[in-house]
Amino acid sequence: MPRQVKSVGTLKEARSKNGFSLIELAVVLAIIGILASISYPSYLHQVARSTMTEGRLYLEFLAATQAQSRLENGRFLLLEDLLDSASPSSRMAKSFEVSQKLTPDFLRFRILLVPKAGKDLLDPMMLDNWGQFQSDYAW
Repeated sequence: MPRQVKSVGTLKEARSKNGFSLIELAVVLAIIGILASISYPSYLHQVARSTMTEGRLYLEFLAATQAQSRLENGRFLLLEDLLDSASPSSRMAKSFEVSQKLTPDFLRFRILLVPKAGKDLLDPMMLDNWGQFQSDYAW
């Protein structure tokens, strides 16, 4: 009696029965690793850029609050009073330290945002009562 030979069929059917080989999985992981190593620095730059943009907007909000105080009270607010009326977001509180230089007559101010330790991609920012903004960050 002749013996029957089982045919495996197509390569696709054989692969579906056995799964992927170790080499195929290693190649896929290597490609994912290369893509991640290329995209991660760009991601960090975009996060730093959005944090700096939020910081600049916060500075402008503080300056507007100071201008409103000057119109209503004839003088600018101390830093504690300013932060009570315009508290920073949690992201700003984690990223920057807020300080203010106020003249003794309370008629001029300079608000500074200085990055906290470990925030290497961020730069200090300053805004004064004339609306002059200063930062070394490359926008």
